[in-house]
Amino acid sequence: MIKLLIVDDEAKTRNGLLNHIDWTGIGIDMIQSAASGAEAVSLCQDFLPDIVLSDIRMRGMSGIELCEEIKRQNPSCKIIFISGYSDKEYLKAAIHLNAVDYVEKPVRPSALKETVRKTVAAIREEQITLNLDHEKYISQLRHNVLLALICPSTATASVSENEINAVLRPPFSLYRVCILHTYTPVLNLRRFMDSFPYLEEKQIRNNKLCIYFCFKDNRNIILLLSGERNDLDIQSAYLSTLASAVCRYNRDDQRLFLAIGSLAGARQEISASYANALFAMQSVIYRGYQSYADCSECFPQTIIPFDSALFGEFQSALHQHDLSGMERVLNKTSDYLYHTYPMNIGFVQHIYYSFYQEILYEFGQISPLSEYTGPANEIGSLDTLQELNDYLTSQLADVFRNAEQKRISHASLQAVISRIQNSYADPALSVRNLAANVYLTPTYLSTLFKQQLGITISEYLTDVRIRHAKSLIRSTQYPLSQVARLVGYEDANYFTRIFKKTTGITPTEYREGGNV
Repeated sequence: MIKLLIVDDEAKTRNGLLNHIDWTGIGIDMIQSAASGAEAVSLCQDFLPDIVLSDIRMRGMSGIELCEEIKRQNPSCKIIFISGYSDKEYLKAAIHLNAVDYVEKPVRPSALKETVRKTVAAIREEQITLNLDHEKYISQLRHNVLLALICPSTATASVSENEINAVLRPPFSLYRVCILHTYTPVLNLRRFMDSFPYLEEKQIRNNKLCIYFCFKDNRNIILLLSGERNDLDIQSAYLSTLASAVCRYNRDDQRLFLAIGSLAGARQEISASYANALFAMQSVIYRGYQSYADCSECFPQTIIPFDSALFGEFQSALHQHDLSGMERVLNKTSDYLYHTYPMNIGFVQHIYYSFYQEILYEFGQISPLSEYTGPANEIGSLDTLQELNDYLTSQLADVFRNAEQKRISHASLQAVISRIQNSYADPALSVRNLAANVYLTPTYLSTLFKQQLGITISEYLTDVRIRHAKSLIRSTQYPLSQVARLVGYEDANYFTRIFKKTTGITPTEYREGGNV
């Protein structure tokens, strides 16, 4: 952690430096300011800055006098002065203080940031050279180095070769990245480590294997193993012990999954090992927790298309309000996915999300073409097929229960919705004949429908027709003119205009694989 103290007796300059420089982006972790030399001396006793950025001319105690006092208290503190053109004599005194640099007034942010960045780099190098192995510093350094090695394009902190060498000791030629994925967030690191001691960072097995780890977030622990080939083999003593411990671990409702990346022959290949570990972690959806996966297993690289017949069965049971039938389809879907093993969590989550949307469509809670994303976050947080199946079964039961408790009060609306769903292919279907069918005026029915469902009858009818048109376009080779007639449009050109207005693309583009 690197701390900076800004000292300037001009509030405008002081506040400008505080508020208009991205200090975190150039390596500063904590920052304080003082309005005078005396205030700065007092503050330094507790704050202990690594860098002091001070105006060289101030009322009362000058910047030179201040920094002489700071150097007496903290000899390793770095001094950067802010000076004007006429401060030559002051700068001579600054040389004797071993000030690292100075920035001329008016201060240019780019010049100041570059000066501070260089000073931060110098401090880090000194910390390594002096082996300042304070626990916090070492932990942060290890975290930065590991993240920079596994994912160099997204690392938030740059690391030097010296820092990498300081962490990866002794330098072995082979590496392997593993990911330990937890079922629930790890909130108490020390407690977790006490219950799972297999991550202890020390050289083991006669200096043939080193273990390094860091928390990428509170559910993913990155392990970097460094050693000889025999000690990094999948069947090696350490990896076998680790996998066995993962399979047995179950404490405080916490469970684990281990993803094993590929063998890396050089540091430059560590990021590829991490990418392969991420790929292996996809299989948690099929294997569940208390298990592990090795990226060398023969997982399919491409997504296997979902069996649309299952989706049709689900829709059929849903239209009949057959709860047990839908539950059977969900179980069949789960079995199908277990056997096809498409290896993509997002793909599987999308299937279950589509099922849930169909439930909401059927009960009129959303329109068929709405962008409702209510359960997306919940489904996106589920890692296994069992969790997805249990979640949707539970939601299905809730929807049916709520539907029974909160039926649409006006029976006429139920009749209209049912008529639209069953007779959408009738080109003569209109607000007028729907109203006549339930013995209401078109105006009153339209008002009642809009109040209860939030959309007009015409909008709802269009949504239903276009949803069925999309299904026909994707699942059959019918000409588009025939598709138009099957969903209630006698004029194919008019159907095309409505389809594009509703979805944003033409029926032809949709058939060719366009995304709506």
